[in-house]
Amino acid sequence: MVTAPLVAVAPEMGGLILIECFIVTVVGGMGSFLGSLIGALLVGFVQVFGNYYVPDLALAFSDLQADVVAELIRAGIPVFCTNPRSVDEVMQSILTVGGVIGAEPAARALVLDMHDEINQLREFSSVWPDRPRVYFEEWHDPLITGIRWVSELIELAGGRDVFSDLRDRRGARDRVVDPAEVARRDPEIILVSWCGKPADVEVIRSRPGWDRVSAVQHGRVHEIDGADVLSPGPSMLVGLRQIHELVQQALRERD
Repeated sequence: MVTAPLVAVAPEMGGLILIECFIVTVVGGMGSFLGSLIGALLVGFVQVFGNYYVPDLALAFSDLQADVVAELIRAGIPVFCTNPRSVDEVMQSILTVGGVIGAEPAARALVLDMHDEINQLREFSSVWPDRPRVYFEEWHDPLITGIRWVSELIELAGGRDVFSDLRDRRGARDRVVDPAEVARRDPEIILVSWCGKPADVEVIRSRPGWDRVSAVQHGRVHEIDGADVLSPGPSMLVGLRQIHELVQQALRERD
């Protein structure tokens, strides 16, 4: 007689264990040597390749991913989710993730480097007396202006966010702006990043009343890759550099 340990099975154990159970009870239960052989081969395949493709840890950010995170947890995948809103919170998230994955020294070194670059840009732009007005568009229907860390990046780069009064509003729906109000605030630079969707600069320029907006009149409507400005991590420094260059360009054109 051969004995084996008994294990209770529940859906929350994850997809891999349920697949193995299905193979054992259905394929392996065909009552034949062939069925047992096929079942054993399939179990081995699931264990080898399933463990290869299933992550040990999933990293996520934003409360907008709550449903995805819940699905991953139900599938038995460990998840760590952050929800930063400011540049400082992004830095703290990097440190926290570094601690979670056992790379705290590297995370601290990275954050220190990021702080150094930010401080250099802040010091460089601090002498600019009249900063260009900047409007950042995160979405187009309805118009949504940038999340807090984007507003902070604009100011660190030497610009002046025309909707800085909305930066403390955590939800995107609370940062919806009226097109007429954008035109009234007359940005000198328009930055566009539609959350992964390609921006249509011509549509932006042709909005009613926007032909009188300084940014449109002077050809300063620029698309920025969302990965460089809307991802709360080290890549946001790429966006910071781009914004800084565009601000400098606008200042030169003033002269």
